[in-house]
Amino acid sequence: MSFIVVDLGGTQIRAACCRADGHIEARVVLSTRAVQGPEAVIQRIEQAIRRVWPGERGPAAIGVAAPGPLDARTGVILFAPNLPGWRDVPLGPRLADTFARPTFLANDANLAALGEHRFGAGRGVDDLVYLTISTGIGGGIILNGRLFEGGAGRGGGPHCRRGRRPPVCVRQSGLPGSAGLGAGHCQSGRRGAGARRAIEPGGPRR
Repeated sequence: MSFIVVDLGGTQIRAACCRADGHIEARVVLSTRAVQGPEAVIQRIEQAIRRVWPGERGPAAIGVAAPGPLDARTGVILFAPNLPGWRDVPLGPRLADTFARPTFLANDANLAALGEHRFGAGRGVDDLVYLTISTGIGGGIILNGRLFEGGAGRGGGPHCRRGRRPPVCVRQSGLPGSAGLGAGHCQSGRRGAGARRAIEPGGPRR
């Protein structure tokens, strides 16, 4: 049984056809070209999915890792800081209609943490923190072997406003029942060096 997974980033769209054991059967990488807006980006996501489509039977389901905040229950991206114009975009329902497959949308950093725990460097540990520093900054947390999502699916996400101190902090998010750990709603190029200094042994303490 095969599945298609998509990673939507501010710079690249990555799609793969894989099995439940994590084996990748096909993969493709396309440029996001985020400045062209949601519709153009969605069309490239659909193109990427078609390029890894596993034969006539197709996949059992499609999973999408996307920046947030998002509503995983409805498949709607509420706001994506690194994707211009992405507010209340129903990406999950759109892909489900296009490909007639169950489609699941979740926070990209949460899924990265889960993948690392099951298939990567986190195998065999009960607790881990996963930080993503790319076009945007995010984080995911595994506690007692399970993904910690919080009330709104952003349990490991960064929720400090740009310019706030310290660079690594814990704050209440704007969504009910969600608190997070991270470096803030900011571009990684502006804060990446500060984040690295903050987490190094002997780094700044404020």
